[in-house]
Amino acid sequence: MERALAIQRRHFGDVHPRVASALNECGLIALRAARLEEAAGCFQRMVEIYREVYEDRHYCIPIALSNLAGVYQELRQDTRAESLFREAIRRYGDTLEPDHPLVRVAHVRLGDVLLVQDRVGEAETINLTAYGILSGQSSPPPRWFSLVCANLATIYEKWEQPEKAAEFRACSSSAEAEPGK
Repeated sequence: MERALAIQRRHFGDVHPRVASALNECGLIALRAARLEEAAGCFQRMVEIYREVYEDRHYCIPIALSNLAGVYQELRQDTRAESLFREAIRRYGDTLEPDHPLVRVAHVRLGDVLLVQDRVGEAETINLTAYGILSGQSSPPPRWFSLVCANLATIYEKWEQPEKAAEFRACSSSAEAEPGK
């Protein structure tokens, strides 16, 4: 990974969108390999580059923020993850349509962080927003649709609403059974 970054830097300098893109790829590889501190460093630098290059106004910035939030979510630093997901969603609102795939994924992930923190009321609101966005799609991504349905099922189980919980459990199970998840 370091070699790829060195090549990018030699050709484009340290502050260039291609360097940020390479950092994103390195961060994703590190994240998959559970090298979370390395992933966080890559995504943090990606945020910095995009902020500088795009003068803090571009849809790439919330992508980087969301990726960084995902690392903090994995590290169980839920407050940091929540803050970054909220910032990503706010910034997406300036550059993308509300039903854009990146926006819906950020909502699902924020809802998941809130649920882990046992902030059930807030988690319900965000997860219902994500569910509304996803269920309005002709073919929502099974991974995210399954997660939002499972989150809603958990919420309604906590609130002792078994009928609603069962409805969302079934939704989650059917999404998991979809090919290509």
